[in-house]
Amino acid sequence: MIKNIFKFIIIISLLFGLPLIGIILSGKSIKQYASFPPASYCATQAAHAQFSWTAFIIISLIIMIFILPVIFFAFKYLKQHRNKIYKSAKFSWWGKSGIILMIFFWVLAWGRFSIFAVFQEYNFFLLWVSFTIAVNSLQFKRTGKCLLTGQPVLFLLLFPASAVFWWYFEYINGFVLNWSYISSDYSNLKIFLLSTLAFSTVLPAVSSMSSLLLSYAWINKGFNSILRINITMPKLTALPVFIIFCAGLALIGVFPDYLFPLVWVSPLFIILCLQVFFNERHIFSGISDGNWSLIVSASIAALICGFFWEMWNLYSIPKWQYSVPLVHRFLIFEMPVLGYSGYIPFGMLCVSISKMIGLRHD
Repeated sequence: MIKNIFKFIIIISLLFGLPLIGIILSGKSIKQYASFPPASYCATQAAHAQFSWTAFIIISLIIMIFILPVIFFAFKYLKQHRNKIYKSAKFSWWGKSGIILMIFFWVLAWGRFSIFAVFQEYNFFLLWVSFTIAVNSLQFKRTGKCLLTGQPVLFLLLFPASAVFWWYFEYINGFVLNWSYISSDYSNLKIFLLSTLAFSTVLPAVSSMSSLLLSYAWINKGFNSILRINITMPKLTALPVFIIFCAGLALIGVFPDYLFPLVWVSPLFIILCLQVFFNERHIFSGISDGNWSLIVSASIAALICGFFWEMWNLYSIPKWQYSVPLVHRFLIFEMPVLGYSGYIPFGMLCVSISKMIGLRHD
């Protein structure tokens, strides 16, 4: 218990403190970064470095290095087992209800019906709760179990944890200003309450989708015995990684046009390294046996949720918009196409947090 408290104090101190340390060392004022509401609620689209084909091509190639092997192993497994048909159970009543409610709140999000105006402020929360119920019901239909029914207490704990989790990203976005909100003129208290309610759905949605994906053989078997990476001295290896990503997070507000991808990468690897230092299992533990299934499911889960986040955001009110340095082109909804790559480490981070809470994804 004491060990876990100590670990969480270290994590919170590093994730919140490092960006401020960088600002202080650069001679800038930290006042704007400690204000509420965060800058994303107050700013229009920020001015960033212009689009660069060089940056676009380099980042695209890096992304393809990670994506192509996943596609290869997925198709390899599906080709070998294409004749196998999975028999599933009947769809549950609560699953049908979740899908009906999801469609209903989707219509409300885009429809602007005055008769349902009372739901508008809470629509994001209601839509994503319905989505999460639907995803859990799909897994329950396939396997007879899911996070919602199998671990209900821990699953419910994801909601308050998720609110804190995403408020951190609103804080860190203040250093890079990659997204901002278009919303009504709410009071600070109302912004906090409504945003907290909306943010509480992030971890449940991604964790549920990851668990659903793990119920498919092409992931849980197709990626459970591929490339083995056995690190003989994990703590020694983790130390330079830890230093690099701590330094990157500290400098993110000093060089936001170049270090903005670290918004999604640094928290993941800082937490990962700390888990190594504390001799804990982590999302990469399975790769020593060649098992990449959790990494793949977490990444794809966030991409799928990201697609729905961005799609439903398009005609919703309130909504957000992006301003991404160097690669802001070829939009899919409001998001530039390369921006979706941030969902890959984000998914791993979401599942890492849910596992730290105690949720099992197997």
